[in-house]
Amino acid sequence: YFPILRAFSQESQRFKHQQGTSWAQTLTSGVGDEIPLIATGRNGDEVLVFESSNPEVAEINGSSIHIHSKGSAQISVRAQGDEFLNDDNTGVTRDLFVTWSGSGTKEDPYLISNPNQLDSMRYNLTAHYKLTADIDLSAIDSWTPIGDNTNRFKGSFDGNGYVIRNLTIFSPDSYKGLFGVFEPDTPGDEIMNVGLVDVDILGGSHLGGVAGNVYSGVIRNTFVTGTIKGTTYIGGIAGRIFDDSAIEDCYSTVTVQATGSRQAGIAGAADASTIIRCFATGMITVEDGSLGLGGVAGRLAEGATLSNSAAINPGIKGAYQASRLVGDFSGSSISNSYAWEEMYVNDTQIESGDATSTPVSYTHLTLPTKRIV
Repeated sequence: YFPILRAFSQESQRFKHQQGTSWAQTLTSGVGDEIPLIATGRNGDEVLVFESSNPEVAEINGSSIHIHSKGSAQISVRAQGDEFLNDDNTGVTRDLFVTWSGSGTKEDPYLISNPNQLDSMRYNLTAHYKLTADIDLSAIDSWTPIGDNTNRFKGSFDGNGYVIRNLTIFSPDSYKGLFGVFEPDTPGDEIMNVGLVDVDILGGSHLGGVAGNVYSGVIRNTFVTGTIKGTTYIGGIAGRIFDDSAIEDCYSTVTVQATGSRQAGIAGAADASTIIRCFATGMITVEDGSLGLGGVAGRLAEGATLSNSAAINPGIKGAYQASRLVGDFSGSSISNSYAWEEMYVNDTQIESGDATSTPVSYTHLTLPTKRIV
């Protein structure tokens, strides 16, 4: 009684019988790899669909897999068609096991040797990592920082003396740098021993070459060169550090250009934290009327300390609350730190005095001035 429907059903069954895929590929990989997927349909002209059971480990991108993290996933392929034509008999599934040198502990960190592995850190924010080679990020148009203000990086990172070149960020958002927000699970854990060469960062607030914000963490033995442009809390190393954080043995030659308040060569602000044995050499420029502009720190507050550091910047310009070392100073301390005697503050060269006490900007703040070679 229904010849058209019966004919359609017979044709569908014949089509279904002809479907299927041939996939002889064996899947093995390490973190950061990109694997081309090579399979064919039974007729040779089918559109094949690949799927991953665990995108956090292995994400399908067209006809390839991007490996994000250590673990396992099942990768399947089937011929594209009507839903009722695709059952388990028309597809093939392969198990994928992803390895990564190291175990991710502090004693045995995951080892990173290429940009894809560096990017894969974002899929495990509690692990510990170590570079084994210099890395060039020039192929990435705009880097997405590791960790943000919601999902913070909670592990540690050892650059092992290597450098990361050409970190570029173009985004109107805040909390930008190689890391967005660093808050280690173990207070005092470090981002250390790494150089960032030729950064080019354009963003909102809380920007730093190494990290936007740091909570209870340490940045040690790092340097940054390049340019950072943003609004508020901008630093060559970090935008803002809190809660017994520290920046130690670091330097920045970053040029800072901003439109808001609290910018500096090392940290935009340090609250209840420490800056020690650091120096900055970059020009700091903001729009008129900004608060807290300094060669080393934009603001020190809540018992923060600055010691054994130097501002060698050619000048700082644009803020009515500006000083060669620290722009905004409240309830904190400065010791054994120096500013270049020929630095300009808002186009005025500070007169040099003796090497122990020359007031700079604030009448209550006495800073030594001594040329640093």
